Amino acid sequence: MTKPYIKLLCLIAILIAATIVIANAPDKTDTAKITDRIIAIETEALKSWNNGDPSGYLKIYAEEITYFDVGTNARLDGYSAMEKLFDPARGKIYGSRFKMLNPKVQLHGSVAVLTFNLVTYSDKDKVISPWNATEVYAKINNQWKIIHSHWSKTKDIPQLNPKPQKSKTKDSS
Repeated sequence: MTKPYIKLLCLIAILIAATIVIANAPDKTDTAKITDRIIAIETEALKSWNNGDPSGYLKIYAEEITYFDVGTNARLDGYSAMEKLFDPARGKIYGSRFKMLNPKVQLHGSVAVLTFNLVTYSDKDKVISPWNATEVYAKINNQWKIIHSHWSKTKDIPQLNPKPQKSKTKDSS
């Protein structure tokens, strides 16, 4: 083979490889749809949880779920461990409403990491508990499932306790 043919074949191979990479990369629309879907799944589970029903989360946990929160001494492994943890909570956890603040989804192939702050309110609109949350989702059998969950209490959430603004008006006295 002569040099021009080798160059042409290399160019064709590069163009084919680039086309495959571009065709398989998720576009911004897909990323936005997945982000919205992950947040919607989590929101539904939170609604269920705040009505005393942990099954909203149990439905979206993968069999191999791993879990940490402030009430566990060590990592919990597996779906049955989560059932044992949540069973005593059935009918005992209530919040009149909640806010998911600062949600961020980081998508890497078939894995998505959702981080957010959660604030739950009592029926008297008092903050019950502010949390930091990390949920690692994986696409399993074409469904987004949580494979790792980590919850920790937070000291302060800026949106709850905004710093006082300096007055721009002058004292008239």
